[in-house]
Amino acid sequence: MTTDTARALGLLGFAMAAMNVGIRVDHIPTVPAPTNPVTVEIVSAHVEEPTASTIWATLRFSNNSASPIWILTPIDGSDRDAHMPYYRFTVTDRFGRKVAPQYFCSHTGLWNNTTWPKDYLVEIRPGASHTLWRRLAASPKAAGRFRVDFQYVYEPEREIFPTPPQAWIGTLVAKPISIECCPTPTGPSNASKELVGGK
Repeated sequence: MTTDTARALGLLGFAMAAMNVGIRVDHIPTVPAPTNPVTVEIVSAHVEEPTASTIWATLRFSNNSASPIWILTPIDGSDRDAHMPYYRFTVTDRFGRKVAPQYFCSHTGLWNNTTWPKDYLVEIRPGASHTLWRRLAASPKAAGRFRVDFQYVYEPEREIFPTPPQAWIGTLVAKPISIECCPTPTGPSNASKELVGGK
């Protein structure tokens, strides 16, 4: 075999190998990005008149899976990590400082005339959602823009109430939203509006 023949065969082998690599790459199946089976979002938040110092938020839980999902509505104490599920809201000002809660109640647990877990389980069918309102304990005392964060946490091994077998277990984190809040000592606020997304 001449040197030129060997060189030609080597180049041919290299080209075929490159083609094979290309073929293998072309046939690698694409994997879709994973989708969370359940998500939560803060649909909106607004300040309450007349003093505009109390914040109300609308939450929406969505089922993105092909099977029903059950979440738990809050019990007395869910908003301050006394009992699960935690409905953990955090309000911070533009400097990142947390706004302190306005009120606390010494009593926590099930609401009057309710039964656990029957009165707290909510079924969300595939492709459906569940919406509820929550009053936030944090109340701004000064005008400005505030960021609202939310987490839903259910880790039943840390809770005294029996675990419903169908309840979704885990932590959900909503995308934060911002509100502009202008409390006044008396009378209605002179401005309040929703600003969805960002600080």
